[in-house]
Amino acid sequence: MKYGFLAPRRTQKLMEATIEKFLRLYEPPNFPFRSLTQRAYELGLVEITGVTGEQLLKSNNVGPLDIGEFSADCR
Repeated sequence: MKYGFLAPRRTQKLMEATIEKFLRLYEPPNFPFRSLTQRAYELGLVEITGVTGEQLLKSNNVGPLDIGEFSADCR
């Protein structure tokens, strides 16, 4: 709660949305797929996997103080 309610909530929602997109890879009609690359584009996974964690957080309105805190926790 050091930075308020919004950053943790935004981060939680981003994590949930990312997992939901990933899991859709293995649900019909997405699975089985002929091309993982093509399916990743179709499901919007490339926007997540093609950037750094910092870029992903920034693009989802998680502030620099919060990003620094998350980065420090991961070291």
